[in-house]
Amino acid sequence: MYFHWWVSASVVSFEVSMLIWIAPRLPPLPAAAPSPALLSEEESVAILKQILERMRRIAEEMKGIGRSRWK
Repeated sequence: MYFHWWVSASVVSFEVSMLIWIAPRLPPLPAAAPSPALLSEEESVAILKQILERMRRIAEEMKGIGRSRWK
């Protein structure tokens, strides 16, 4: 007897929680904003070259630090 009541209560509570969860989702979502424009190929290549040069300099500095520390 007690088990039957508990199963019924759990089913009802699950259904109520699903209704609470789904209620805010019923209104239509706002329209998505247009995606930002991508960089041109020339700009992206120039930025990539700058980044690679910085990474090379950092790698060289780290190599120098490693050499001086382990001598």
